Amino acid sequence: MQIQGGQRRRSAPDPTFSVLRGDQRGPLGKLVDAFVVVVAQVAVAAMCGIYAVLKKLPTRNKIVLMSRLYDQTSQDFAGVRDEIHRQSPRTHVVVLNHRNTRPWAVPGQMLVEMYQLATSRACVTDSYMAAISALEHKDELIIVQMWHALGAIKRFGLAAVGTAEGRPGGLARVMRMHHGYDWVIAGGKRMVEPFAESFGVAPDHVLPIGTPRVDLLRDPDYLAGKRKRIDAAHPQLRDRRVVLYAPTFRTGDPVRVEPLLDALIEAELDVVVALHPLDHRDFSRLPGVTQDPTFTTLDWLTIASDLVTDYSAVAFDAAVLGVPIYAYAYDLDEYRERRGIPFDYEHDMPGVVHRDEKSVVRALLEHAVTDADVERFRENFVSEPDGGSTRRIAALALGASPAELG
Repeated sequence: MQIQGGQRRRSAPDPTFSVLRGDQRGPLGKLVDAFVVVVAQVAVAAMCGIYAVLKKLPTRNKIVLMSRLYDQTSQDFAGVRDEIHRQSPRTHVVVLNHRNTRPWAVPGQMLVEMYQLATSRACVTDSYMAAISALEHKDELIIVQMWHALGAIKRFGLAAVGTAEGRPGGLARVMRMHHGYDWVIAGGKRMVEPFAESFGVAPDHVLPIGTPRVDLLRDPDYLAGKRKRIDAAHPQLRDRRVVLYAPTFRTGDPVRVEPLLDALIEAELDVVVALHPLDHRDFSRLPGVTQDPTFTTLDWLTIASDLVTDYSAVAFDAAVLGVPIYAYAYDLDEYRERRGIPFDYEHDMPGVVHRDEKSVVRALLEHAVTDADVERFRENFVSEPDGGSTRRIAALALGASPAELG
């Protein structure tokens, strides 16, 4: 794979690609936002003062992997960590899993993050981290944004600022949201422009090389191990046609789950429900429905016969595995207006986009989505998997240029 990319430089949000538009909020919302901005300004000033002292510490042969999404090391981070050790055994790797579930712990987490950033040669992150974006770092620090999804079906980051579900524009500016990345990783070429807009970088700093999960999803041993674990925990799914339902999270308006589940149950299809971690509803009491949050959505994909989703990036993972993807978007017009979709959803999703549950169940029973539909979607959005995504990301963190990735 020949990788094209620009020269490494610390990149501020580019006004050509970032969208800091006027907020879609009422007077009360804007008043609350103004108060939050003042608090954020004080916090950033304090962080800058502390960080100025920490930056006087020497840089070590160390790379820090930082996430606020998980409280345990993700499979993507584990792969990068191990590959860095393979390529550079003398380089120390620190993994920070700072999931923000305890507000009182955030100041301590921030202090640890700032220390690690001040003393590391590189940082890889899979999420938005205030300590990365709000501060000015040493020139030699390399920052790689390895987002936790291969692509995006909904607008996010800077592309969603000021929308009903995005960050307020004033807060995004004060926190310098998504500032400072040297490289951003995307799943494929179709995601270069949307990721450039979402992360505020020029397109030549978005590298469509895939993430470690692409390597995992093409690893027969990994897939067999996941299937064995699920088989032991849920033998009722063995040798069955399993429909995985994995909808995206909606702010303030829970996804409408019950009508689809009722239709799937009536059709006597076995269903696994994988909701967003912030959605704690439990549907496992329903006949024929399995819901077990000890397994990730990625885990469930390894046994899924079909995927039903709306705007979740799990569709890109399913495409890598070749799992048929059924688009069920009952609120498409409203969601497109409220959140935004960075491509032609009706044209680019595999098969037909379904607006009601009876339509999607009928399509499932008819096996309407073909292998060709899934492969066309994968070719459009995910680079051809060649087993080298993890190797390339580790090399970037170690200082390689895109031209040297191979």
